[in-house]
Amino acid sequence: MLESGPRLLRSNKLDVTYALGNESYKNRLNIFPITLSSIYKISIPNSKTIPYLGVGIGVYISKWEEKHVQSIVSPFLITTSTWLKGSLNPIGVHFLSGFNSLIYYDIFLNCELRYSFIEGNWKIKDVGDNVETEFRGLNIGGVSLKIGLGYRL
Repeated sequence: MLESGPRLLRSNKLDVTYALGNESYKNRLNIFPITLSSIYKISIPNSKTIPYLGVGIGVYISKWEEKHVQSIVSPFLITTSTWLKGSLNPIGVHFLSGFNSLIYYDIFLNCELRYSFIEGNWKIKDVGDNVETEFRGLNIGGVSLKIGLGYRL
């Protein structure tokens, strides 16, 4: 099975207001995987449900971005901003388990649980002052749940 498409789109925003000003943080992590999996389907006689197990490998095209803006109001308006960016294309592995359950003729329900291990060394660059920081051995994988409908030809 060959798969692709945005698997994880994450954006967090935090706004903090205090007596002398305010701060705003925005983090965003986009991952676009291209994965190849080997699936073993378990055949159960007279059943509309087909469970399966699988293992695979993939390339995970990843981009990370953080924006931080701080404004201090007293006695003058002072605004500082930091913009950090980084990208990484690590190779990762995944393990999956799921089932296809026939609903109506050739339409089926698919449910899948997947664990991905994607580790790499991120180089994060401050766009403003051109300083680069490296994070070693950072794992951006995790557990995901997929539920959807399918059509069998």
